Amino acid sequence: MARWLIRVHALRWYRAARRFLVSHGFEHAGNLAFLGLLALFPFLIFLLNLAGFFGQTAAGQQAIALLMENLPARIAEAISRPIDNTIAHADEGLLTGAILFALWVSINGLEAARLTVIEAFDAWPHAMPFWKRMSVNLMLVLIAAALILAAMSLLVLLPVVLAAAERWFTLPGQVLELGRLAHHVIAPLLILAAVFGGYRLFTPAVPGLRRRYLPGTVWTLIAWWASAKAVALFLSHAERYDIFYGSLAGIVLTQLFFFFLAASFIFGAHLNAAYSHTGNEEERPPVTHGD
Repeated sequence: MARWLIRVHALRWYRAARRFLVSHGFEHAGNLAFLGLLALFPFLIFLLNLAGFFGQTAAGQQAIALLMENLPARIAEAISRPIDNTIAHADEGLLTGAILFALWVSINGLEAARLTVIEAFDAWPHAMPFWKRMSVNLMLVLIAAALILAAMSLLVLLPVVLAAAERWFTLPGQVLELGRLAHHVIAPLLILAAVFGGYRLFTPAVPGLRRRYLPGTVWTLIAWWASAKAVALFLSHAERYDIFYGSLAGIVLTQLFFFFLAASFIFGAHLNAAYSHTGNEEERPPVTHGD
């Protein structure tokens, strides 16, 4: 039975890898990486403006700081200065344009990610019409921004609330420790929710198909963590990594990092599809006969 289980899982991974290559997964990953980097700067400006509109500017700034903390150091350094300059020197007209551009690029980025999931499941006949997909993508962008701000507001307010409560009550050590750990927990939880939610929302409802999202989610999270560690390890042993691209080396490295993230997400979609399409002859358990 153990050998059969190993064979079944190996077969599903093989199918996912083959389907990923046949459906031009690397090419789609390049498109996703480009759209992701293209949308990053205007989306952060949009996030800050949305935070300021609701009187939560500190939450918007906390979101950007948390993003920088969870990127490899050289990549964070490459994009933090342009972000700071853009925010510092943006006038009202630029901000309005940035908001509209951020919405347009983010919607198209979500659409590109959705199409890769539909392709992975080969579910084009069951996909929503184009206009409905774009409308849903717009709502997802707005909801994602609101959730990020809510999480960052909690992160900003939690230490203040705990400090105020400590003046009046004797709080258990576990509660205070929870407040300190929230800063390190919130980012992984947001990433987990984004990946799992993306797979669930982007996968069309195919009649008779039990859709699975956990295999791709686990793979994507592990692959993203490994990509960040691999980039950091590479940079620690390559002090002159800018010898080929000069002043553009930081942006090229960031684009490459985004490419790894996008490829991991797309392969995760194919992995979900492979685990959803079960019941093939090769996956049936061996028949055992009694004595």
